[in-house]
Amino acid sequence: MKVINVLLADDSSSVLEGLKKLLSHTNKIRVIGQALNGKEVIDFITDIEVDVIIMDANMPIMDGITCATIIKKECPGIKIIMLTMYTDKSYTDEILKIGVEGCLIKSQTKQELQAAIHSVISGEQYYGLIPTFEPSYEATKQFKLSDRELEIIRLITEGYTNSEIADKLHLTEHTVQTNYINILQRVEFSSTSQLMKYSASNQLLS
Repeated sequence: MKVINVLLADDSSSVLEGLKKLLSHTNKIRVIGQALNGKEVIDFITDIEVDVIIMDANMPIMDGITCATIIKKECPGIKIIMLTMYTDKSYTDEILKIGVEGCLIKSQTKQELQAAIHSVISGEQYYGLIPTFEPSYEATKQFKLSDRELEIIRLITEGYTNSEIADKLHLTEHTVQTNYINILQRVEFSSTSQLMKYSASNQLLS
């Protein structure tokens, strides 16, 4: 069986090392490179043959979703397995619409990564637990808050500024501000203090 050449992409060097370690116990899979953002992924596959890309959805400079969209148009033969920390169904649906062959929640990566690689290389799709995801929390269902919006709320309640939140979530400051305004409109509040009180009293972030 041909050795599967894998490229890893994540903006965290510790995550990259962890992924590489997970794949080091088999001689059927070979990690041939690592990238810290989508631009580095595009540059890498221009010069080196890659079978499978394991890629984080959220990266700086060029995020994984944008990168995957480009690759699926220009190099459709390369298999892509997207990793994400968000379990909101609307967000994972956005990823799957790109046409990637696999998608895993990061917390499930250790158990499923090798199986996902072998599945996509054989022409199958591997979405792990993704198809079973539904919006969580009663408040999420009531107000249709996504996991990303809940994460923004959590960071706001912890005292982070819009700029700091943007850096943490690899978003633009404008996107964070827009999400914040949408959240307030959704829950019909006019201030951060009201949102914080509601979050605490309803265990929105527990």
